[in-house]
Amino acid sequence: MDTLENEIKLDVRGMACPAPMRALRRVLRESPQTMVIDLVGDDPHLELDVAAYCARSAHHLLSVARAGSTIHLRIHR
Repeated sequence: MDTLENEIKLDVRGMACPAPMRALRRVLRESPQTMVIDLVGDDPHLELDVAAYCARSAHHLLSVARAGSTIHLRIHR
């Protein structure tokens, strides 16, 4: 996990469900409310899991991009 001023980069490639969501929830709990989480993973269900989690929480899914099997998501805390 790398941190910029307003952004946290979280690489969960190679992790299988539910580990990516556990890592994301931990980072969201521990980060200030103004942060953007830059999440990169390759779990095929990651996009749906993150979208559902954001829909039922106070977090916002800002963008989703795919490159092959890699999924890049940006979440605003």
